[in-house]
Amino acid sequence: MNNVVSDQAPVSREQMLSLRQRIRADQLTAVRQTVLLSIPINMILGLISTFVAWSSGKLLIALIWLGCSGLVNFLRILACRISIERIARAPLVAQLLATPGKTPVDVNLRVHWVLALMSGLVWAGVPALCEGYTTPETLFYLTCVCGITAGAVTHGFAYARIPVCFITPPLVSVIACLAYQGDTTRVSLALAVLLYLAALIRGSRVSERLVSDVSAQKNRATWPPRRWRSRTRTCANSPRRCNIRPSTTC
Repeated sequence: MNNVVSDQAPVSREQMLSLRQRIRADQLTAVRQTVLLSIPINMILGLISTFVAWSSGKLLIALIWLGCSGLVNFLRILACRISIERIARAPLVAQLLATPGKTPVDVNLRVHWVLALMSGLVWAGVPALCEGYTTPETLFYLTCVCGITAGAVTHGFAYARIPVCFITPPLVSVIACLAYQGDTTRVSLALAVLLYLAALIRGSRVSERLVSDVSAQKNRATWPPRRWRSRTRTCANSPRRCNIRPSTTC
């Protein structure tokens, strides 16, 4: 017969909410750092794509596309540099993205995924630079889009909604353009890109779950509330004072 004694007290709803807020804060910290790392790559690939489009006689539309990309990238940099409280209080953000019960951290995460979606929509315009992936430059643009989407998932490991919002528009545009062409090779390639998109989305969600688990373990270890700590010690030392009854196992 073994006496089994619980060494942890029940966790209240308030403690769980506080733990969730701390996990979200860790995610936002990682997002603000990784977005700043990914933006230069985004800008360089945009410049290279514009150069390729210029060499194929599509300078005007390439400059418009590059301007849209640069504007969104500038906004994403500001979202990483400005304090989270100031962003949450911004009139446009407060009007469109803030909802009752949401903390400044939640609002900032929403700002980041909305901006990621806007950037993804810009990259969904790449077919305009190569006539729907039918010109000789198609191989370059396909490689560029697949590369930048894979990089977005690598950098956006902390919060899955950001890379998912970024990668979905450009890859869906690739799938649509290839499927529209109708021949067996293009349709097969479209199916491969669809599989690639599904794998990236799944990888993003798994990465976020792992980050959340690590953050939760860290915060439980380094930040238990005082009443929670004292009750845990009391229950471990004197089970009867906490109304813990020994269980019997064979």
